[in-house]
Amino acid sequence: MEGRISNLATWQDLSIDSWHAAQNLFHEGRWRSSISRSYYAAYAAVTAELVARRVTFPRGRGNPDHETLHRYIRDNLTTIPVTRRMELR
Repeated sequence: MEGRISNLATWQDLSIDSWHAAQNLFHEGRWRSSISRSYYAAYAAVTAELVARRVTFPRGRGNPDHETLHRYIRDNLTTIPVTRRMELR
């Protein structure tokens, strides 16, 4: 397992891996864990897009705080229609 984790080099990789884990957990009937992995898959996908757009984050972090993610979506993903951004937030 350790080797697999070290291969996850990007936010997009983390998003895809978390999504697959969420699907597996769902099929096992592990609902709470599936929801947690689904959230992280979405968080990592949004973070990947923000990083690709060269958005900077406070305190030299490579990702946004979970609490402020909705603002990053609103202010930086402006090529996405407003209604879709509202859904993401």
